[in-house]
Amino acid sequence: MRSWTKVPGPSVVGIKIKTGGRGGIRTPGGLSSTTVFKTAAFNRSATLPLPRHTRRRCSRIRRKRAAGKHADAGLPATPCLVYIEYSKDGKMIHVCLCADEHYAAPMAVTVASVLANASQNDDYTFHIMESGFTQEIKEKICLLKNIKDCTIDFYSVDTSIFEKYRIISAHITHAAYYRLMIPTLLRDIDKVLYLDCDIIAVTDIKELFNMNVMNCFVIAKKDVLSGGSILRLNLPPLRFYFNSGVMLLNLKEIRAENIEKKLFEYAENPPYKERFEDQDVLNYAFQAKVKLLPAQWNFRPDDEGKYNIIHFLGPEKPWKSDTVKFQEYFWQFARLTPFYAELHNGLREEMS
Repeated sequence: MRSWTKVPGPSVVGIKIKTGGRGGIRTPGGLSSTTVFKTAAFNRSATLPLPRHTRRRCSRIRRKRAAGKHADAGLPATPCLVYIEYSKDGKMIHVCLCADEHYAAPMAVTVASVLANASQNDDYTFHIMESGFTQEIKEKICLLKNIKDCTIDFYSVDTSIFEKYRIISAHITHAAYYRLMIPTLLRDIDKVLYLDCDIIAVTDIKELFNMNVMNCFVIAKKDVLSGGSILRLNLPPLRFYFNSGVMLLNLKEIRAENIEKKLFEYAENPPYKERFEDQDVLNYAFQAKVKLLPAQWNFRPDDEGKYNIIHFLGPEKPWKSDTVKFQEYFWQFARLTPFYAELHNGLREEMS
């Protein structure tokens, strides 16, 4: 049986290694047509026709293989084909969302808004952690590539892991806890932008993704209830409690300090008085290393000022009520998705 292995490298999105013979080179299915690929038969004497910055990385791997250390590099022992994937500007923008089947349609609108505002020069990968998605739902979501070519990866989540965790808010489901798995599931990625599924981007998010996450676990906006939540979680007074709807996560730092283990420990046995489910868990775990996100990147409908991302947080959603402020942005991007009729009919039923 053929297998794939990823070996990440600087300015390289990934190296995919296919075991087997050398005939019939094919690029793997589901990959973005805007992503540049080079292939080569890989052995000790192979000459790789690659750009200099990529060739340097491959050279290190080849030397390990020649020295009999291919296992350390994640390489198979048999001859193989190597696919080198890298974006045109050397950087892939990674975005993660989490949803069950009930939030598939709103989530698709979030993705559509990001793609519609993205530069054609940038490459995007969407990591969707899901439960209950049928093949039809996945196929509909993949049609969003018609807005802008991108990569969409689905991760099926074992929901039994989260059933023991408490749900307090009526509009929250256990799918909110899926994001605790982000550092584990996205093992080969150092930085990812997490977005809730009730969010609309009204500008290019590249500026947000490019923010410097050095020496922090997360960049996030201060929550409107920060003061009371600081006391409730018994956090240091100089810290702030953040809203977890938009988070730029430094996965490399989180894994380096083994914070991913603590996320599940706090979710199962919270050492504080719970109120906001997984958001409490994230704040308690990340408290030592949080940077402030400018408010326009997580703008509530009741806020004032500039907005780049609109977050319809709370129980009132534009697909459930026609009185929500800024709902016109939601419907603007909903029309770009295969879920528009479903969402519009659902609103009419809610209002009838």
